[in-house]
Amino acid sequence: MKRILLALLILTVSFTASAAVNDIRVSGSIGTHAITRDLSMGGETLTDRESMIVNVMRLRFDADLTEDVAAVIGFSNERLWGEEVTTPGAANGNTTDTFLEYSYMTMNNFLGSPITLTLGRTPGLVLGRGLIMGAAGDGYAPTNSPLQNVADDLACKCGIDGAIARVDLDPMLIDVFYLKTEEKDVNEDDDVNVYGVNAGYAIGEGSVVEAYVVGKNNTSGAATGEDDDYVNTFGLRSNVAVGESFDLFAEAALQKGNSYTAGNFTGTSAERTAYMLNAGGVLKLGDAMNTMIGGEYAFFSGDDSATDEEDTGWDQILEVYSWGEIAEYFMVDNTNVHGFKAFVSVMPREDLTVALNYSYIMRAESGDLVSNQTATTYANTLTTQPYAVNSDEREFGQELDLSVAYDYTEDVQIGVVGAVFMPGNFFADANDNTADSVRAYAKVDF
Repeated sequence: MKRILLALLILTVSFTASAAVNDIRVSGSIGTHAITRDLSMGGETLTDRESMIVNVMRLRFDADLTEDVAAVIGFSNERLWGEEVTTPGAANGNTTDTFLEYSYMTMNNFLGSPITLTLGRTPGLVLGRGLIMGAAGDGYAPTNSPLQNVADDLACKCGIDGAIARVDLDPMLIDVFYLKTEEKDVNEDDDVNVYGVNAGYAIGEGSVVEAYVVGKNNTSGAATGEDDDYVNTFGLRSNVAVGESFDLFAEAALQKGNSYTAGNFTGTSAERTAYMLNAGGVLKLGDAMNTMIGGEYAFFSGDDSATDEEDTGWDQILEVYSWGEIAEYFMVDNTNVHGFKAFVSVMPREDLTVALNYSYIMRAESGDLVSNQTATTYANTLTTQPYAVNSDEREFGQELDLSVAYDYTEDVQIGVVGAVFMPGNFFADANDNTADSVRAYAKVDF
């Protein structure tokens, strides 16, 4: 709390001293999540049986300096009930520290042009449905978050540093961006950067066609050869609205470049060629309960050998694609995977939404040994607990999620999400029991 008050004081003094502020808006959210789950799938030595209550707070300040210039500062606090550890890295990394989530400025009509320029620690950029880039990306919680390896999906990804220029040439919209995802130190050429261009053209109400080029280079280990680790992604995406009741979407992308992983590819870099496909649709029945039905297919290529001179494994860049409440813990990295997703949602009353989601997940290549996997074990990428597997099998599993959300008021939502994961033939007999999870939550936005 002291840090928040200090930050507020600094923010107020800075604006008073150096800028004429037309308007300051305060917004945020507070969410409490009670979680119980068993991801052990029958493993007696696994520790993936958990029960906890998590509190997540977001606080944001938007300051309009002029009609075209604005500044944003945002904070995030995450904690487990009962945890008061204040030393990052101690007791599973639990800490009650408050994180700087956003700190950026926005300049509209930059230099009299149709460009909006955003600089600083930004919310990132979402391209389409987030298969290539989804804001700051998905996956692990920050190392100093108390939610790391506990509830990573609820953790703040805390923005991403970079510059984003949006050119509005209605009906065309172009985004040019440069993001620094990792700074090893201040030496030249030792970082991980993501950069690119996305151009979209509106072809009608609710319909758009987009093309993008996204590059990622890893020069963080020049001494070991990682300076030859880069990927360029070329993709096309479309969303077509058929009347007011049917939406179709499709996306395809190709990755080219070089890949380097110490110990793989005979100690040298490998030529990278990977693919991603996604297609589906959503049907709105227009009935009294606002019934919606949807389905899609997604494919992320895998690599059938970690020792040859070709890498066909998909690099997820900053994607946020999820297969389900539980599968998110098994498959943080969407590579070497394909499957189907389907859902149906209804609103029995105006303030109540019930949804059922189903996923069927396969491995694209049985020979691809992904991160934390050996020929006989597969590690949950968030807890690093090993599961016994049959590496020559491709059926990963199925998941069924049921969610109920009640809008208590316009700003308060109460809900519950229940999920079961049924492991496929990829998991050996020792770990082929059903995994389950229940999460109840209450959230207020202001």
